Amino acid sequence: MLIFARQVHGILYPSIRLAPIRGLQPIYGLIQIFLFGILYGPLGEELGWRGFALPRLQRQLGALFGSLVLGVIWAAWHLPLHLIPELKWAVGNIPLIWFFLLNIPWTVLFSWLYNNTKGSVLLAILFHASVNFSMGILRFTSPKFYPTITIVFWAAALLVIVIFGPRKLSRKDVDLAFYTDDVLKSQ
Repeated sequence: MLIFARQVHGILYPSIRLAPIRGLQPIYGLIQIFLFGILYGPLGEELGWRGFALPRLQRQLGALFGSLVLGVIWAAWHLPLHLIPELKWAVGNIPLIWFFLLNIPWTVLFSWLYNNTKGSVLLAILFHASVNFSMGILRFTSPKFYPTITIVFWAAALLVIVIFGPRKLSRKDVDLAFYTDDVLKSQ
């Protein structure tokens, strides 16, 4: 999706060039960066967001509204990184408003992935790391690129909602309570 967004950007804004992707490190360097990227944020975040919060929010609010609430909470979680200049790199130097606007469709896509993999937090971690990694590698440095990538992710999220339905974000008959029932019964 990010490569597609980069291509769309080139069509919409031919006079504004993104930083070229040159001089990529050897594959082992990229693997190290990806693995560090998993440990740096996605591992801890996804255990909390998808492993704990999402099942409970979905149980109470349904998949779409639970995802929207979680998207706002997830974006707010990153607020300190935007407010401290020395830490802006940790959110890819994406301006605050665009980061918030991107978090909502990302959360819908993450919920769709989670619900269609029987609650796989591992896949959510890998997807989160892939988004972070791709954003860094594709070097989205033009401020005019943020609207394009935001539109692409919103379009993908809306497509998921239309195709899979807002109640479960899944074609499967997913029992949203399934993920928390065992935990609640043991308490």
